[in-house]
Amino acid sequence: MKKSIIISLFLAAIVGIFFLLFNGYIGHATTTENNSEPTESNLEEVIDQENKIAESLVEPKEENDEPLIEDDNDDTADEDSDTDEPDTEELTWTRSDSLRVSKGPTLRHADGTLAVPFLYFGDYTYASAGMKIKAAFAKDVHNGYAHGRFDSLTAPNSLVITVPRGGDIDNGPIDGGNHIYGNAYGDVHSLDGSLGSKGDFVTTDIYELEVPSDRSNRPSVAGPGVLEKKYSMAEAPTFSYRIDPKTGFEEQRMVFFQQVKRGRNFYEVEVKIVQSFEKNGRVLTKINYTNTGKYPIQRFMGFAFKDFSLTKDFAEIRDEKGKKAGDFVPIRALGNNRGIYLQSNITVSRYNLFTNLPNGPSSWAGRSISKAHDQQKGYINGFLLGIGGGGRFPWANGEGYTSHGNYESPDVPKGLKNSFADMNDLGDAGLNLNAGARLGNVKESERPWDSGFAMHTKVQTLEVDKSVSMHYASQIDIIGARFAPAIELDQKGTETSPDIIQDGAQNYRVTGTWYDFDSTDAELYYTVDTDDTHQGKLIKKLKQSEKNSKAGKPQEWSDAISIKDLEEGPHYLRLWVKDSDGNLSEIAQTVIKINPPPTIVPSIEILSPESSELNPFEPTTHNLSLTGTWSDKDSKRIKNATYKIDDNEEEILFEDIENKHPGSTYFWELPELSISKFNDVKLHKIVLTITDYDGNSDSDTLYFQHKDGTFQLVAPHSIDFGVEQTSEDKSTKKIKPDISGSLQVHDFRSNNQCPLKVTLSVNDFTHDDEQTHSLDHRFYWNDQPMQDTELFVGKTPRASSEVWLTTTNMTDIIKDNIKLDFKNNNSTVPGNYTSTWTWKAVESV
Repeated sequence: MKKSIIISLFLAAIVGIFFLLFNGYIGHATTTENNSEPTESNLEEVIDQENKIAESLVEPKEENDEPLIEDDNDDTADEDSDTDEPDTEELTWTRSDSLRVSKGPTLRHADGTLAVPFLYFGDYTYASAGMKIKAAFAKDVHNGYAHGRFDSLTAPNSLVITVPRGGDIDNGPIDGGNHIYGNAYGDVHSLDGSLGSKGDFVTTDIYELEVPSDRSNRPSVAGPGVLEKKYSMAEAPTFSYRIDPKTGFEEQRMVFFQQVKRGRNFYEVEVKIVQSFEKNGRVLTKINYTNTGKYPIQRFMGFAFKDFSLTKDFAEIRDEKGKKAGDFVPIRALGNNRGIYLQSNITVSRYNLFTNLPNGPSSWAGRSISKAHDQQKGYINGFLLGIGGGGRFPWANGEGYTSHGNYESPDVPKGLKNSFADMNDLGDAGLNLNAGARLGNVKESERPWDSGFAMHTKVQTLEVDKSVSMHYASQIDIIGARFAPAIELDQKGTETSPDIIQDGAQNYRVTGTWYDFDSTDAELYYTVDTDDTHQGKLIKKLKQSEKNSKAGKPQEWSDAISIKDLEEGPHYLRLWVKDSDGNLSEIAQTVIKINPPPTIVPSIEILSPESSELNPFEPTTHNLSLTGTWSDKDSKRIKNATYKIDDNEEEILFEDIENKHPGSTYFWELPELSISKFNDVKLHKIVLTITDYDGNSDSDTLYFQHKDGTFQLVAPHSIDFGVEQTSEDKSTKKIKPDISGSLQVHDFRSNNQCPLKVTLSVNDFTHDDEQTHSLDHRFYWNDQPMQDTELFVGKTPRASSEVWLTTTNMTDIIKDNIKLDFKNNNSTVPGNYTSTWTWKAVESV
């Protein structure tokens, strides 16, 4: 009997997924890219990262029929073509097709115990086992109640493993006296049957373009775990890691896309999540949302959601009677909009989330939970008289339903919203709660709800190629026999954005909080320009009540540090708390910069990036972002500030600007300055000049010079073949794909090195769940069937000694030449079929 099956053909350039369904349901799959090797861009990652092989093919001769493709100059590139901005920093990331766990700095307690933080994506159980990204992305079928994907790959998670005195971290998480502590439901939670960390995820409101809400101020939101929907996750995400050059610890990155097509309009958002350690052991999470589509996205918001559950040794923490005590835990404010913390009534561990960072969330709320596989129309008008109408997550009204002494998940008390009232609601960020207060500003006696947390960026129109970021930090405290105190410093000056202090200032005021679960007395210390705690100077003695100590309530502190003897320039202030047991907190740091006294001559200074003529800044892209300061002692208005690159025309930075407080210091910014015109390896300079209306002026100079390097291959991230019907007796028509993204080679080599040859290999299409089943296909190039296992696509020009970057765009070549047809075979059954496509760039002689 012949089979006739409707198949949706969405091919991934790395992983092509075909949804083979009897009912004709349209499925989706798209692609990502890989740049793990400097001499090869292989879209099927090498599994053994310790023994990576860089393939370099040497051709004995140059064939005449191989077309040499002209390079694209950035000044003349077609604005309508798909282009990807080159970035040499991208080459520092190592692409992996398997999850992994990264170790952070060890915190040593006075009693000899150690606390070691780890970061990863999704569930630790899967990450520590090196689960394949493809397997984690697949449909969860581990039991009859499973929903969504196997693992929440957009969940940026972390945990702490404690090691007893004389123990060893290599004994494992729960052997040799070691213990493991988590904070997310479904993560480090396997003994309770909870897996996949599905309540923690990152997403956007692009679903609003697919399913518009009945109220525009409460947009529709879909998580990234909805199966076979491009607005959820267009393809399996790409995972990379590298050593953070600032700390020396490994950091991780996950990148995925969300897409919506409305008629001929194509909308797409790239979501990039980076997790890294700070030197004090905190985990910094940076989420970047970029419009990579064809049209602006109105009323855009980027979201991050968390579902808390405090765990120990792979199970929710229990009280002395064995009752679960790590979920439905009240979430409390750190005070002064610093963020939140939660800990159970039996104090075993504590999770802190800090929102008071540059680029921190615009709105945040500690309410209830959702799941990555959920999708909600933002608001439904309902039927007659509004019956059945109302907001949906995260805009839902609390109904107050209770169960077993708590609010029934995901409900919250009446009068509260599930997260926010609408897109303009700041949530708990707008309540300015005191330290220790419960989120929602509810009474201490209010029963708890399922502990969840939501945050989002500011509502805005996200223009094409523009980005918005959201950052937060987290820290897990373990309450052992002798707890180390914790400190939070409100001042967060950095090298590129220090706190500016005028020369002559005597003191610098610092503020923050501290807490300690087992000490009522402590001391606050500081150093300047050294991290040696033995040289610490006492700021003040600290004291708290026994009640506040046991509750872990953050205690406010404030004092002034003498800076009268510090010279002009930047200085590093480091503070810590030492308790009565001799335990030290982590070290908190801020950067200040003491400026010279202002004069009647205006002054301008470049703070970032740093450079000198002998040590120029080395850009990794065709854009520069500069920041700095200016001041003027007596002028009421400044005529202008200008910048000039080499001998080119002078441009205006700002003009006729009011000097509201003469003698004060102001920040300026020059973002995304294009330097594509200077596409060489010569030394260049940017001179900034400020001038007042009396003709007084001052200048500062930034030197930059591109550095030659290797090359980067960028592959399409979505290749869509549409929907076709397949059978055994005949093949489908030849299908031409719709390609999103581009195929480009960015060549940073110089010295007239040889051209690069780009090839493509296409593997068989096999069933995701049953590898013995396959789907036949034929590959056509220029309408001719191809039998070669490796197809030649094109060749770049020879690298020039005069040019830093040569970009060769081969997108039109593959758009014009690639076609496939498909046919069932005896093994073809319904399901998802995957083919690995490998793009390579190799030197050819």
